[in-house]
Amino acid sequence: MGRYAGRFVVETHAHAQRAVIGFKERGIKAPSIRDIYTEVSTVQWVDNSERLLYDMERYGIDMCILQSGGLARGMDNDLDVQISERHPGKFAVLCYPTTILNKASRGEAKWTIEEALKETEERLKTGKYKGIGQGLPVTETGRYALLWATGERKKKAESLTEGELFDRYRMFYGLAEKYKVAIAGAPHEEKLLNQLLAEYPEVPNVMQLVGWGRSARRGYIEEMCELATQYRNFFLEMGCAPAELYEVALSDPNVGPTQIIFGTDWGASHHIYSQPGRPIRGEPFTSYVDWIRKWGAARYQTDFWGWALHQIDKLRDTLTQDELNLILGGNAARIFKLDVPFTRLFVEGRVDLWGIDWEKSVPFIPQDQVKKKSKKK
Repeated sequence: MGRYAGRFVVETHAHAQRAVIGFKERGIKAPSIRDIYTEVSTVQWVDNSERLLYDMERYGIDMCILQSGGLARGMDNDLDVQISERHPGKFAVLCYPTTILNKASRGEAKWTIEEALKETEERLKTGKYKGIGQGLPVTETGRYALLWATGERKKKAESLTEGELFDRYRMFYGLAEKYKVAIAGAPHEEKLLNQLLAEYPEVPNVMQLVGWGRSARRGYIEEMCELATQYRNFFLEMGCAPAELYEVALSDPNVGPTQIIFGTDWGASHHIYSQPGRPIRGEPFTSYVDWIRKWGAARYQTDFWGWALHQIDKLRDTLTQDELNLILGGNAARIFKLDVPFTRLFVEGRVDLWGIDWEKSVPFIPQDQVKKKSKKK
């Protein structure tokens, strides 16, 4: 096996559960994206960690952060915890109120923001979670109502004013602040996000899938960099971004490698699309990650890491390994308070990286997160 990409490599966005959807039984020969996610809560979800662990060994991924929220309704957050407990040191888990969400989708209970908030806090109280995510459950259907809802469910979708939406986001940010954990899947509404980042400066915020699909464009990365410039608690998850889009954030003197993390959405049904010699949508890259409508859903386990780590390799001529180590795992270890094998693995105290905040980078990883301490002489 070849060398690892970095000293401590963390996949910050993985799904260790797989949906057994039964397309054959449903009479669907070529499933579309909508076929996968419409009524997805009625399908069977199974433990896919054996395949995940296999890929981790092949590609040198030390740890994965497991997520049950977001688009993949029907996942069980308790199953993620069980997987993590069976494999100590390999997985960390983010919490999401999947119990009330799944009961509501099956008609067994009524979803309310109060119940979602209650379940989220009950999970955080256990100390088994490193953050909240994927996304925040401010409505039952979240940001994906139009994708998975059909017929009457669309008509019944909850409509909120901007003020009501902000109040609901604030509830979950308050929990993150109280339990000192991060939020993965920050809201995309710029006005809301600006206000939340300012109001909760101690809560690390991860904007997920930056450089994936429709966000794979220079203009969007520049917008995210404007926020990262203003708020040091804002981080860009760019594991699915082409190397050319990494460069936008890396070349911004107010952003750079201290606010980028590696996360790809492993386990999702996206494709890696390539058209050699011809830029995609006029952007500077010729391959990227997206749902390709004309191909339908990926029926196999997409090899995200093979492609994503190749993008990292493209950056090696302009970044030092110390800087890559921050992107690949150091920043994630600090954001999500992950245990690391040794002290002094990551660059710290560098004025060129942290500017006037350089003293806050020493030590980069607190002693209580280190498994083997350095011997003092």
